[in-house]
Order: sequence, then C-alpha cells, then structure tokens
Amino acid sequence: MGNVFCTFSVKRIFFYVLPLLFYMLIIFSLSSISKYPDVCSWFLSLDKLIHAIEYYLLGYLIMRLLMMSSTRAFSWIPALMTISLGFIFAASDEWHQSFVPGRDMSVFDLFADILGVSLAVFTYPFVRYKIGVVRKIENSMEKEELDG
Repeated sequence: MGNVFCTFSVKRIFFYVLPLLFYMLIIFSLSSISKYPDVCSWFLSLDKLIHAIEYYLLGYLIMRLLMMSSTRAFSWIPALMTISLGFIFAASDEWHQSFVPGRDMSVFDLFADILGVSLAVFTYPFVRYKIGVVRKIENSMEKEELDG
C-alpha cells in the first residue's frame, strides 16, 4: 500500500483524482452564475445547508484521496490537510464570487463550507468503512490496485 504522492496509476487517477477535480470544477462553475432563476428562490433559502452539503462532498473526496490505500480508519495528518485544502478552496471560491455580477463574498457561506468539510473529515471512517456500497466499491478498487 503506497503513499498517495508516489503511486499514481491510471486507475487511481480516474478513481481518486479526477472525481475531485471534476467536482471542484462544478463548484467553481456554479459560483460563476450571476443570478439564479427566480424559480430557484425556494431552493436558495436553504443556502447555508446547501453550502455545507456541497462542501461535505468536497471534503469527502479530498479525504479519500489523502487516505487511499490506508488501512487506518482515521489519521490526523490527512484530516488537517483536508480541512486546510477545503478552507483554501472555499475562501478562494468566495473571493471568486466577489467578481461575479450579482454575487458577493460571505463569511457565513465560508463558515458553512468549512463546517461541511469538517463533518466529512470526521464522518469519513464511518462512510468509508461502514456503509456497504461505499465499502464494496472502495475495497474492490484497492484490491484491483494490489492485484494489478
């Protein structure tokens, strides 16, 4: 079981890196929308919850990249790196929104983003090792890597 920074096979890039990069691109794209349609106004009233969920997924994807091939259920270094990277991305995304017409920076959105990332870090062991579907997918990917 290798180090995340040294053992990047094509399968690992497709399974761990590309989903994270694609999801970050989705977040960035959504942040570039000037004004949401009026039909979405009920949805936006849940803004902070949406931010927390959006960044929970980001935090999970970062954490799984940093914990790949690890048999540990939890480690402080990947956890701190995930929270740090999540904070940096969230802060840069809020800053980016300040340049989008009709959007603005919000420290409250940033707090919701960090809450989402932090929840992902602390629930990662449960989601990764206790939820059957996730465990099966992740275990089969890691087994393929060891066999191939």
